[in-house]
Amino acid sequence: MEYWEQKPRFEIKEDGTIVSRMGTQTNCGGIASIRVRLARTTGTGITFCATQKPDWEGGKFGALVPGSAMPSSMREAVFEGAQAAYQRLGLNEGFLFELIEALVHPSDARDSKFRLAGEQAFTRWIEQQA
Repeated sequence: MEYWEQKPRFEIKEDGTIVSRMGTQTNCGGIASIRVRLARTTGTGITFCATQKPDWEGGKFGALVPGSAMPSSMREAVFEGAQAAYQRLGLNEGFLFELIEALVHPSDARDSKFRLAGEQAFTRWIEQQA
């Protein structure tokens, strides 16, 4: 069994999606895990979207949920983190940030960790592109 602390904090999967994890699952510090897809687009700024899965019927305790099924405060925190990274990096390009899914743990999920996960996903992906 692979424990939360043993999982990589940032991964680019074979399908090109990105997994970003923050926090620890002990001491009530909060956790967040997101899977996103990033792409360059025309224009400037970041266009955000959250994947919808009409056939999704809800998951079990602490399960992955589609981006659109996340609590809105957590979804917005992910996007705020990515926007903060975009501004901090001083970019002047266009990007699409698609929130595919997230681990929403009923007691350990925290908006602050989702913000950091979004910021890390964007920052580390940009660094990999250079």
